[in-house]
Amino acid sequence: MNSTELKKVMLDNGDNNKSLAEFLKIKQSTFSSKLHENGAAFRKSEIHKIVKRYNLSAEQIKTIFFS
Repeated sequence: MNSTELKKVMLDNGDNNKSLAEFLKIKQSTFSSKLHENGAAFRKSEIHKIVKRYNLSAEQIKTIFFS
């Protein structure tokens, strides 16, 4: 997980941790744990929602979630 790249995409789209957590319908603390890989990972369904929200390319998906 490349949290720096995800944060960059979030900022480019006017989002922050709180707004994306609300979009994913998870607590902000849970989102932060997933973002920083503190024992939690994004679920496939959450990744899918993020991909759709930001219209991520295949390369961006690979860089952010599978690096």
